[in-house]
Order: sequence, then structure tokens, then C-alpha cells
Amino acid sequence: MNQLSHKFVTDPNLDSLQVLNHSQRPRFRRHAEFFDEDYFIKGKLSGKSLYENYRWLPHLTKPMAKALIRFNNLKKTAKVLDFGCARGFLVRALTEEGIETYGTDISEYAIANSDPLIRDKLSLFTKNTFEPNLNRKKYGSIDLMIAKDVFEHIHPKDLYEILASAATFIKRAYILVPLGDKGKYRIGDYENDASHVIAENEKWWEDLFKACGFFVEQFRYRVDGIKEQALPLHPEGNGHFILKTL
Repeated sequence: MNQLSHKFVTDPNLDSLQVLNHSQRPRFRRHAEFFDEDYFIKGKLSGKSLYENYRWLPHLTKPMAKALIRFNNLKKTAKVLDFGCARGFLVRALTEEGIETYGTDISEYAIANSDPLIRDKLSLFTKNTFEPNLNRKKYGSIDLMIAKDVFEHIHPKDLYEILASAATFIKRAYILVPLGDKGKYRIGDYENDASHVIAENEKWWEDLFKACGFFVEQFRYRVDGIKEQALPLHPEGNGHFILKTL
């Protein structure tokens, strides 16, 4: 186990306000109850998030699903897990493209208020959700796990455990995260989500993925059709990673 993974797993100061590496960003855990109606529907008003009336927007989500299929070279036979699926809109869009897709999320509100067309494909994420034997029984082998704008919300120690477990039953992963330097996001708007706890650079993320049993097959700042609106002002504000298990 390398130095990074050792720090993630055994450092007793990871809880609460632990600072990792050079980051000055506080490390705290948001409990599932934080991701409620105020977070998804009244995010800006409540000060919890950037969301306003988070809902099904097919003119945005369907093209993004097509872009994800192209970028990840997904076949119709693929099985996909959307980790941090929220209300399941990407699950719906991928399902409509003929991809067998499931979703999981920590938010009871999001799952309870998910799209009824795909609700049976969604599950509430709990501590035991990624226990390897349970997942092999539930999903079989997952060809691709998608985590779009999710990992920056998760305490690093918890994220290590999630990824290390995921590496036992998924083949590849597509990860999209906002990038930061010394605990500050390169795109300033991301500072306005009260649940964001990781603002790190490309190397930090790559080291974490390696420590969890993945290698970075591909990295890009830009993927056509996915979050392109930020590119003119912040060409290196987001990181797109394709991971494969070691």
C-alpha cells in the first residue's frame, strides 16, 4: 500500500477538520439527511447547493447520455451503474438509449422522488451497498460505473472505501469532478455548494484512484457534449477520468 492509500485508511485525523496533502479545505461529512428537498429544489435559496428546481430536462440530459455513450464506447450489451444518481434522470436517459442502467444515491429524498419510469432501477446507497458479494448477486458484473459530479461531495476516507470496494465488481469507471488547487475550486461557483469537501488537482485524484485499485486509462479537461458551458472561462476547471481496474 503506497503512502497515499495509507494516509486515507489509517490516519486517525481524517475525521472532522482533517487537512490532506496541501489542501486547506475542511474535511467534514454530510449525512444523508443533508441532501433533502432544500438541497435539490431550493438549493440557492437555502444556501445548500447550486440547484434550483432540479428536474427532468430532456433537452440537456438526453444529449449528455449520448455523449457518455460515445466517449465510453458503450455497447447495447453494457451494464451501467450511475453512482450518485440523484433522482435518476441520467438512468432514464441511458435506459431510453437501450443501455441497461441502474442507479444508487445516498439521498432518501432523491430516491423517493425519483422518476417513476425507472424507480425500480434505483436503490438507496448505504454503508453496505458496495459490499462485493451483495453487488455480484444484485448486478453481476458492472461494465461501467458513472460518477458525474459526485466524488467531490464525499469525505476522502469514505471515498477510498467506496472506490476500493467498487474495484472488486466493476470493470471501468467514468469519473467527472471539479478540479481545485490548494483547496480552492478553479471554477468559483463550486464554492457555493455547502456539501463540496474535495477541491484537488489532477495528480491528487490520479493518486487516489491508483490507491483504490484503478489506473487512469484516459484523462481529459474536455469531452464533447458534457459540461461544455464552463470551458470558455475555465478550460481546466473539470476533469474527466476513465478508469480501469488494475
